[in-house]
Amino acid sequence: MPSPLDQDILSAVIRNPLIVSPEMSVMEASAAMGKTGARAVLVVQ
Repeated sequence: MPSPLDQDILSAVIRNPLIVSPEMSVMEASAAMGKTGARAVLVVQ
């Protein structure tokens, strides 16, 4: 049986972040988040 701490950690993990390049502007990333429903952005070079 998972402990309460395990549940807190699992709830903090974002499983499907929007992945963008450093060249993407904040406005573009924000618009893409709105279109895809993403709750987080991961910037990858």
